Order: sequence, then structure tokens, then C-alpha cells
Amino acid sequence: MAQFIGFEKVAVGDTVITESDFTIPSGTMRVHIQATTAAVAYTMDNSTDPDEDSGMVLVVGHVPLDFNIDDFLRIRLHRNTSTDGAVQVHYFGMG
Repeated sequence: MAQFIGFEKVAVGDTVITESDFTIPSGTMRVHIQATTAAVAYTMDNSTDPDEDSGMVLVVGHVPLDFNIDDFLRIRLHRNTSTDGAVQVHYFGMG
């Protein structure tokens, strides 16, 4: 069974955030992600930059989304409107 192995809060603004902007602990198998200060747009295809017209939206106050690590490595995040946001990320695995 996977156990909690780390977390971080990552600012999301006018620059697209990709997997290289996260500090993913070794052994991570699953990731929970939640918007904390403003809505954040995201895509999962590793090439399309998200904005208010494309992708899905993480809304503040919504339950965390659960991703397997392979899917999370393709995520791209960007602020959904003109307001910068942040995401809280929890890592689970065999670290």
C-alpha cells in the first residue's frame, strides 16, 4: 500500500508549469493536487498550454484530484484567469 511521502505548494501564474517545476520524491506512485488560492487550468497531453479556453479547471475548495504518476508527469498548469494561483501537491508511494 502506498504511503504519504511528501508535499509541496507550487505557485501558478502566467508561465506554464510542467512536471519539471515540481520536486517529485523518489518512489512516487500517486499524486493528489488541489487549487488553494485561485482556480488553475490544466491539460494532460504534455503539449497543449492550458488557459481559460482550454483544458480542465481545478477550483478552490474542490476535493483533491488523484493522479497516477505517469499521468501527473504529463500535466501542464496555468492560471485560469488574470489571477495567479497555487496548488498543494501531496505525493504517495514507497519512498
